[in-house]
Amino acid sequence: MLTQFGGKVKGEAFCLLRLCGDLTEFIRSGRTKKTYLYETEGLLDHILQSLAAVETFVRKAIEEPPEDELIRSKLRDFGEIRKGLSWLYILAKEAIDSDSLSIPFSLAIFLNHTAGGRLKPKKPSLVVLSG
Repeated sequence: MLTQFGGKVKGEAFCLLRLCGDLTEFIRSGRTKKTYLYETEGLLDHILQSLAAVETFVRKAIEEPPEDELIRSKLRDFGEIRKGLSWLYILAKEAIDSDSLSIPFSLAIFLNHTAGGRLKPKKPSLVVLSG
């Protein structure tokens, strides 16, 4: 039974590597347009660094399979990473789609909604000032 889960860990790991690769390519292709805000460059760099760290973590799990008692934990870790990657994709898409000639309303709305969902009692909000 646990060897079956071990195979599932490898399968999930390869899926995560594919997602990291796809998201990296999406960001690189979005950067060629150069229509987003200048400040977005730092965010995209940070996302790419995060993707590289995830790839390193996942490759280590493939090369050194976890012990039997840690396999279920590793699958949960990979599930959380997958959720994080989907969030990073949305954030990267909104940042790349923001137009340098206008206020990035879609990004501001996304950040306000995300922060509001995580910090409900405090009701944070992002304010964009343009001069």
